Amino acid sequence: MPLKLEKKQIPNILSVLRLLMVPLFVWVYFTGENRAKSLIMAAIIYSLAGVTDIVDGYLARKNNWVTNIGKFLDPLADKLMQAAAALCLAIDGILPWWVFAIFFLKEFFMLIGGLIIFKKRNTMVVSNWYGKMATGIFYIVVMFLIISSAFWRDMPSWIHTAVGTLLAATIIFAVVMYYFRTFKGKFGIKIKEETEINPENA
Repeated sequence: MPLKLEKKQIPNILSVLRLLMVPLFVWVYFTGENRAKSLIMAAIIYSLAGVTDIVDGYLARKNNWVTNIGKFLDPLADKLMQAAAALCLAIDGILPWWVFAIFFLKEFFMLIGGLIIFKKRNTMVVSNWYGKMATGIFYIVVMFLIISSAFWRDMPSWIHTAVGTLLAATIIFAVVMYYFRTFKGKFGIKIKEETEINPENA
């Protein structure tokens, strides 16, 4: 019996495609005899990943095609693609390593925060305007660095530092907003809460 594709799974399929683009991006970025061509191809893959992210989010919201697996796949694909791009740029000496470290710490903090909220409230944190803003700036910065490096291999280091500082400031802002809007605001959860006493064990 042929499998029937449900329309609400289209956003999930796009997220899976974006996941598959992650290793493809890394491979294209570091291979090829023509360095400029490899970087342009990597930029195209990265931009396609961004397009699938926009499309699957739009379809899910417009048609209410929101699924539990989608809530997991969509952010996973986004974070892995961002991490791959940041790591490639850092290894290539285009993005300062300290910026990658800030990005890594931000993702670790948000992962722990998401797990805490899921455990205590049995719900998942959805992206807010500051998260979307940070993601948008991240994509723009990465595209700028990749494309400019393809045509300007001797780019002054101060440009890398300036662009990296902009990205780091955006990441830090998103983390601060996440903490105050999520833990102090919507969910009102403190990272260290007093342990409830079970009367049976008292």
